Amino acid sequence: MSETYQPGKNLTIDEGVCPYRGRVHFKVYMKNKPNKYGMKLYILSDPLNGYTLKFEIYSGKNDTDNSITALFDRLLSEYYYKGHTVYMDRFYTSPTVLKSLWEKNTYAVGTVMSNRRGLPKEIVKEKLKKGEMTFARQGPLICIKWKDTRDVLMLSTVHNADMTPVTVRSKIGPIEKFKPLAIVDYNLNKTGVDHGDQMVSYYPFQRKILKCFVLKKKTHQKTTLRNFIINLGQQLSEKAGKHTNNERVNPIESSNRLIGRHFITRIPSTPSKKNPRRVC
Repeated sequence: MSETYQPGKNLTIDEGVCPYRGRVHFKVYMKNKPNKYGMKLYILSDPLNGYTLKFEIYSGKNDTDNSITALFDRLLSEYYYKGHTVYMDRFYTSPTVLKSLWEKNTYAVGTVMSNRRGLPKEIVKEKLKKGEMTFARQGPLICIKWKDTRDVLMLSTVHNADMTPVTVRSKIGPIEKFKPLAIVDYNLNKTGVDHGDQMVSYYPFQRKILKCFVLKKKTHQKTTLRNFIINLGQQLSEKAGKHTNNERVNPIESSNRLIGRHFITRIPSTPSKKNPRRVC
């Protein structure tokens, strides 16, 4: 893909699921995905159009190094040292990962878990009121904590602590509030993989297959499904009792076992039962 398409500055790394319910030891269940069962994918995409640039299948615990730094090296090796900005969620974000990308001239933005190693403890523990923000910087890395309906922790090597006005919906109508610029950019560019899933959903490759059998003798008369099944069963049972001259026939199976009461016949209705049935 890198030889035929050049993405913009922003890139997205996220997880996806290839729907599959067969028997493989690395099949996963992801409750937040539209297709919950399948093979887990690590996907690098362009958030501008949802194009998948590269992906890797998670094949379980094996000899492959599944650490975040090693995974990023495999996905981003062709995009290092070009000034790209990678947006990621809290599963991938940590100070170690962002510093590793910075050394390769690659920027990064992402939400982060509060228990990650290397985060400033005074920022993580600080109590904020709704709308307040605090931050700490270490070299190119900035840690931002902002209080909305809940605490939001961000790491970035691109942004500073600027706030920007945004219009949001509320019960009383549109209102204006201030958000950190890092969070606004993150919300805008984090949906690359979701955008790709949306585009794929417009051209589904999965089809429900209805297996049906067609009678040899086609009639132009309309028939019910019940009569169709009865006629089909009769023809299949008659065909099963026939052997060609070249076939080796088991003497035990060559007896005329498909005669008499084993054929499907209609049982006349009785005063108590309209459609009686009998065990064969």
